[in-house]
Amino acid sequence: MLLKTHGIILKTLKYSETSLIVDVYTREKGLKKYIVSGVRTSRAKMHANLFQVMSILELVVYDRPDRDLHRLKEAQSAFIYQRIPFEITRSAIGMFIIEVTRKTIQESESNPELFDLLSEYILFLDRSNTPLANVHLLFLIHLSAYLG
Repeated sequence: MLLKTHGIILKTLKYSETSLIVDVYTREKGLKKYIVSGVRTSRAKMHANLFQVMSILELVVYDRPDRDLHRLKEAQSAFIYQRIPFEITRSAIGMFIIEVTRKTIQESESNPELFDLLSEYILFLDRSNTPLANVHLLFLIHLSAYLG
C-alpha cells in the first residue's frame, strides 16, 4: 500500500554499494525503517544528501504491516534549513534533540502530536533570532509530557 507522509530522519546507515537504511519518525506510522536503493550512484533520482539527520521530508512509501524494513518510493525536502547547517550551536542542539528522541521512542505507532513537537523545535532552531541557551532543556520538559 502506498502512503504519503512527512518524516524526520533520525539515523542513516550505509547498506551495500549504493543503498541506505534510514530510521524515520513519520507522522502517520511512527518510527519506521526504510531501505532506499540506488541513492549513492551518479544517476540517482534521490541523492544521499537528502537523507541527512534532522531533515524533514515529504515521503511516499510502500507500507506493509508484515515487514520491519519498508521501501521508500519518493522523497523530497519539506523544509530547507537556512541556519542550522552553518551555525554549530544550532546544529549541536538539533543533534541533541534527535539523539534523545531516537533513544526514547521505541514504538512504531502513530503519534502526530509528538511528531509536531519534534518538527516545531527543529524549525524553531532554524528560524529563531533569540538566544538558544536553554532550548534543549525546554524540549526535554515538553518531551516528558508525551513519554509519561
